[in-house]
Amino acid sequence: MTSLNNTLSHISDDISDAEATLVVTAGTSMYGFTDLGGLVAGDSVVVTGPGAIGLLGVAVAKALGAKPVVLTGTRDNRLEIGTRLGADHVINVCNEDAVVKINEHTDDIGADFVLECSGASNALNEAGQMVNRGGNICLAAFPHEDVPVDVMH
Repeated sequence: MTSLNNTLSHISDDISDAEATLVVTAGTSMYGFTDLGGLVAGDSVVVTGPGAIGLLGVAVAKALGAKPVVLTGTRDNRLEIGTRLGADHVINVCNEDAVVKINEHTDDIGADFVLECSGASNALNEAGQMVNRGGNICLAAFPHEDVPVDVMH
C-alpha cells in the first residue's frame, strides 16, 4: 500500500477551494524554479504557454526577482494576463519568431531558465534554442506525440 502523506496536505477552512487550487498551481512552477533549477534573482526567464501553470509561473518568477521575464503563447488575451502578472515582454508566436525575440531580450546570450508549459511539439527544441549555455529547461507540459530532439543547435 502506498502512503499518500507526501501528496496530501490539510487546508485550513479559512482558505477557499479556489484559493487552494491557485496555491498548488503556483507551487508547480515554484518547485521547478527553486528546487529543480536554482533560480536566483536577476536570472532571465522565459515561460512558454500561458495556461494556468505558465501564467502563475510568470508571477512566481517575477516574485523571485527574475529579470526579464518573457512569456510566449498564441493567444493575445492570455498574453495580456501575463503582462498584468508581471511579464516584462510577451511574444505571440503566431506573429513573431520566439527564439529571435528571446535573443533580442537577452542581448543574444539566451535565457537562464525556460519553463515550458505549452506542450507544443516544437517547444522542447525551441526551449533548447532559447536557453543559454548552462541554463535550465523545466518541462511542465509534454507533447502528445514523439518529438525528435535537435541536439545540434
